[in-house]
Amino acid sequence: MPEILRGDLQAVGLSTVLQAVEAEGLTGKISVPRGEIEVHMGNVVSARVANLGGIDALMELFLQPGGTFVVHTAEVVPAVALGPLTTLVLDGCRLLDEWQRIAASALLPTGTGPLPATLARLTPHLDGRTAIRDGVTTAGEWRCRVIDPLIQALEDGRLSQHDAVVSPAAAPAPPVDTPTPGDDTSFDATIDTARRLVREGRLGEARAAFERALVDRPNDRIALQNLRRLAALEGV
Repeated sequence: MPEILRGDLQAVGLSTVLQAVEAEGLTGKISVPRGEIEVHMGNVVSARVANLGGIDALMELFLQPGGTFVVHTAEVVPAVALGPLTTLVLDGCRLLDEWQRIAASALLPTGTGPLPATLARLTPHLDGRTAIRDGVTTAGEWRCRVIDPLIQALEDGRLSQHDAVVSPAAAPAPPVDTPTPGDDTSFDATIDTARRLVREGRLGEARAAFERALVDRPNDRIALQNLRRLAALEGV
């Protein structure tokens, strides 16, 4: 299978790779750590990670850490696309943003209502001490399947978010970046609102919310990335 393109997912995100493949109308396979994506004439027609397939597998691949990707030509059976690429990319990047926000936190049920059945295997690890990324690994869950239920439970108050308990040796070094101007609470709340609006399909309102977030943090990477994804989804 002739190789077309190779690179590092830390430097070139999966969304960029998929958009390049679509722009060139390529047919072939994209090999990434732990998985593979098939494209036909630029459309994503299948994805697989272990025993997971379809859109769930593609979303899981967005959540994988960096590594080498390889795009190569191959025969691919024509099939219905998993969805419009702009929608798939927006969903995948949104899940990645949400995961980065909660992965290091510990979550604890508040007792105000039952948790979704989709979180059944994860519930024993929602103890207010264990980082959610560790709980998901221990439970053998797919991240792509629990992120939205977790976020929804946080938003409606059925879960509370806490700092995970870590040993001093495992604690990360303090960040060296200079503080970003703006009110952190206001910014985070506005970003949360904007993401909820995206999930509800209210894209115009989501755009306005992300733009309000930029008032608190001019040039913020997360807000700008989400605005670019919205522009792609809206065809702007």
